[in-house]
Amino acid sequence: MHITTSSSHNTTSLTLFGRLDYSARQIFKSTVQDSCDSNTHNMILDLTAVTFIDSSGLGLIHKCITESQAQNVSVTLVNPREQIHSILELCNMTQYVSSSDSSLSHEASDATVLRQNSNVLTKDALSIID
Repeated sequence: MHITTSSSHNTTSLTLFGRLDYSARQIFKSTVQDSCDSNTHNMILDLTAVTFIDSSGLGLIHKCITESQAQNVSVTLVNPREQIHSILELCNMTQYVSSSDSSLSHEASDATVLRQNSNVLTKDALSIID
């Protein structure tokens, strides 16, 4: 994991590169804390270059959001890849994704409907077996 930081007008942008997992915890946590300590009011996590996220990475993002909000810093996630966006959706974290990523939201919603329909079909198939 590599993170670049830029600041402008009380907004700090963190661009994440690579895998957001347990091995990234130290650099992620220290970068987020430094950003919160720098008098920022808005933090943007640019996920364009995040290639992988696991439960540890989701936990890091969640912790970032809750701890930042406790310091009156709002957090926005931007530009997640479709795969990352789907994972964020499964974890009910899309409320933090910028609305400019709405095309992904529609695709992810379609995927949710397909999963729900698939589950119904699976339940129907199991009831036939019983």
